[in-house]
Amino acid sequence: METIFQLRKGFKGISIVMKNLIYVYSGIQPGKKGAGNFVSYFLGQLQAKRIEYKLISYHTPEGFLVKLAKRLGAIAALKQMYYLLAQNISKSKNRTKGEKVVLFHPQSIGLDICIEIIKSNQVYLYVLDNFLFCKKSYNYLEGTKPCVLCINDSEAHKKIGCKFFPNPQEQDLYDLFLQTIQRNLSSIHFLIQNKNQGLLLKKKFGPSISLNEVGMLIDLEEKKEVTEPDAEQQYDFLYHNTLSGAKGLNFFLDVAKVLKEYRFVVPYSKSEVRKVIPDLEDLKNVKFLSLTWESGLSLILESCKVVINPSLWSSPVEGALLKSIHHNGCVAVVPSEYSFSAELPSDVLIKLSTSPAEAAQMLKEVLEKEGMTNSYRIKSKSWLDIYMKKVESSLQSFIEEEFI
Repeated sequence: METIFQLRKGFKGISIVMKNLIYVYSGIQPGKKGAGNFVSYFLGQLQAKRIEYKLISYHTPEGFLVKLAKRLGAIAALKQMYYLLAQNISKSKNRTKGEKVVLFHPQSIGLDICIEIIKSNQVYLYVLDNFLFCKKSYNYLEGTKPCVLCINDSEAHKKIGCKFFPNPQEQDLYDLFLQTIQRNLSSIHFLIQNKNQGLLLKKKFGPSISLNEVGMLIDLEEKKEVTEPDAEQQYDFLYHNTLSGAKGLNFFLDVAKVLKEYRFVVPYSKSEVRKVIPDLEDLKNVKFLSLTWESGLSLILESCKVVINPSLWSSPVEGALLKSIHHNGCVAVVPSEYSFSAELPSDVLIKLSTSPAEAAQMLKEVLEKEGMTNSYRIKSKSWLDIYMKKVESSLQSFIEEEFI
């Protein structure tokens, strides 16, 4: 098997020289944590089945420049400049026509590039977030339930004042992107993570769209034997997610205000949190620690009593949730109507109320009732084993049916 690596600024092309070339455009660099990990797995499955593919993926900026930009508070500007440069380089290359093309994260690939690809090819669009109906990607408005207004009213975002996330976009181009999808549904195959995600897409684009539920996989490291943490590292509740209101950080802190007798930990420094929550209160029972997986997060995740993944948007399969189940097992979520967590049995996850006071009471009962935390650990890990095998099977079946 011959492999050709083509390295260019902004993106990398990889082709395995065989027959029936599959083009894979990814706005997320394969091999990185989270969604990038799934892209790597997808490519690995193509290679294992000896399917020829060419990958065009965008590298996340790294190194000294990024560190300097972080110190200067200019990381957003750097990313914007980077993606514009990478997309302009890519636009100068010939587009594919009449081919099978897989798209991951179109908002990072470049919407104009994706529009041309969709108009001229058989497209398999893997749905990572809710960008196909929400310009913020995470359909959450502060202090509300998940927002689905733009599904039925494409102008709703203007009344609310929503801004594009994570990458800046031109509104007219975004509108054209969605229109192009609508006009070319006969040649688009949506690859979804979970059933509720499919329901949202059907509400947006119609009940007859082509869907395949292939799930989401991440590389779950082998669990190491947990060493007993010292008293300073023993916590009741850990916030395990990214720094975002949509991911439930404010909700976590509101619960901590109620449960003052319990110890909470956020794996980010106070200065990092204040960038998201400027009026952050000083809570004596909450510890803010700037942690990486290697510097202590893994130990706290495995040893705390309950891990809280309180995403408040219509989240699909989040890597943090799978990782929390794998490394701890007693996991609390805030399910919403169209979230992945709403699909799981109630004995697998602690399903909290959206009211912090009610959620606090539920968590207190879990800790106080003998054997309850252990019960969640046993059942959630059993569920995870079944889920991982199901996703592997679903993805392999899809690849065999569509690409072989």
